[in-house]
Amino acid sequence: MRVKINRLAALWCALFLTSLLSHAQETNRFDAAPFATRLPEGNGLIWDDPREIHEVVVRFAEPVPNSSHPRLEYWGSRWPGQHLPKDREPGGGDVGWMELGNWYVGGWRAADTTAITESNVTTFTFHPVNEKEFPKVKGYDAPFRYTLKIRAVSDQPLPKIENIQAFTDSTFTQRTLKLAWKIAPSKPPRVDAFNGAVTILIGASPQAETLVVSVAQNPDPNTFDRTLVTVKNGDATFTFKVDDLNKGPLYLPEFGVAALPDGDQRGYAAIEEETKRKGDKTLYERVGELPEQTWKGAWEGMPPKKSHICFPLGVDGGRQKFRLDANGEVFIRWNDQYMEARPGRDSERLRIGFSSLQRPAQWDRRWNLP
Repeated sequence: MRVKINRLAALWCALFLTSLLSHAQETNRFDAAPFATRLPEGNGLIWDDPREIHEVVVRFAEPVPNSSHPRLEYWGSRWPGQHLPKDREPGGGDVGWMELGNWYVGGWRAADTTAITESNVTTFTFHPVNEKEFPKVKGYDAPFRYTLKIRAVSDQPLPKIENIQAFTDSTFTQRTLKLAWKIAPSKPPRVDAFNGAVTILIGASPQAETLVVSVAQNPDPNTFDRTLVTVKNGDATFTFKVDDLNKGPLYLPEFGVAALPDGDQRGYAAIEEETKRKGDKTLYERVGELPEQTWKGAWEGMPPKKSHICFPLGVDGGRQKFRLDANGEVFIRWNDQYMEARPGRDSERLRIGFSSLQRPAQWDRRWNLP
């Protein structure tokens, strides 16, 4: 939701916001449903990233029959056997092969819940995941479900679903932010939020916009509930994470703007001067100053492995199976039974080409790279 307030009312709004923020309800639960897409069947939600769902409220168009007994299902693959810690952000090698979720690989699971139906509303709360669903998972009694999809089902027909709420363990708080422009926009910019809401947009001056944003907060460093603010100014669009402002203002010279945290009243020129005085450089500038990478440098820069490993080459669904070995040789699995079972237009040519080579068999499928 966006509300634009005339600059003439900026002073009154500032006083109003002071009162509003002092009474902000920081315990408001975060509902992840508005940031999901409805399933085609209309009885559930799907997210771009997995969410930690603690409670689901389904509101039907009509009272739920006593014989329906709605239940909640969630999409799962490797969770909870694989799960991220909630007290630290793991390193790359820590969870390098962990699957957080997959839209297509996995299946629907009946959640172990308490379901309370009152007229046309059913509320689902979860029992610990290792109580009945996964008793072999020790030391992880999660009272939530970590998933990409949820849906409400029943063995009997259910009324049409009007609304679904999916609450995580994040909460909402309100923050006042500021956009300081180098050149005043020709017209008010469009400001939207993902995992949050821009509740008030004030044009305090021609070169500044003050935002009041409902921001998701969570001590879990691995949550996907973080609030992103997207600003569209003419043809230019940029997005920033509100949590990044906890470290100070964001200087975006490519867009002629600086995003400032609560209480920072400086303008764009002051942020630009401070940045130049400190000699700070953007990520693009720092990358541009680095020398070109070489194969030798990249290889020597990798941590040593316990043993030599290969690297698969090709595209998903490709019939040709290539492999780059640690010694630089390229291997092709040309006699693959799967490729023969589903031949393509070039399969016969490949077979003829290899049968015509008068060299040892192992040479027919290996080449040394220069």
